[in-house]
Amino acid sequence: MPRYSFLAIFAATLLLPGLAGAAGKKAPDLKLSFHLQAEPGDRRVFKQLTAGKEVIFQKAAAISTKDIVAFRSFPADDNNSYGVVFQLDKTATNRLRTLSTAHQGKLLLAVVNGQVRDAVVIDKPVNDGLIVIWKWISLAEVKLTDQHLPRIGEDPRAWKRESKRNSDPSSFPLSVRSRSRSRSLVCPERTLPRSRHGSAATDRQPGTF
Repeated sequence: MPRYSFLAIFAATLLLPGLAGAAGKKAPDLKLSFHLQAEPGDRRVFKQLTAGKEVIFQKAAAISTKDIVAFRSFPADDNNSYGVVFQLDKTATNRLRTLSTAHQGKLLLAVVNGQVRDAVVIDKPVNDGLIVIWKWISLAEVKLTDQHLPRIGEDPRAWKRESKRNSDPSSFPLSVRSRSRSRSLVCPERTLPRSRHGSAATDRQPGTF
């Protein structure tokens, strides 16, 4: 399996509003998108201050929420936020492989619910279908993602059953509610290796987060 790394160079964050607390209400929307650095002359673009300079990115997302099938969070290096690994479906995995092979040296900008979170340099082909936001994800956003996506390695059908069961816990006896499983927000036994140059590098096989 070819190895690759991402170099995190910029982030700006705004916390999401509090999640809806009332049982039975639909979870707030989760909108994730990753935007490729645009070429001069490209028409549908937007500008973003990145690493101290203005960079243009394609408005059309290279990867979006519909391409993601699972996730896993981890504690970020700033000790104040989280990073998230997203697992892509087969079609998006192939798309990311092609994109990361053809556009090495370009930036990929991560946006969560309309807020810029991280920009990374594509420096190697990505073959395992895993894409990462390295930091500046809030705990509220991790909890929100739990309402929309299963964890990596979790049975999607079991996750759907649990989501339905937990959508209105007041409808179940207290004895059932007290046994409801709470999923860990992080995976402390897994760590993300850092390169000696300080880049956010990880060399891994699929699903090791």
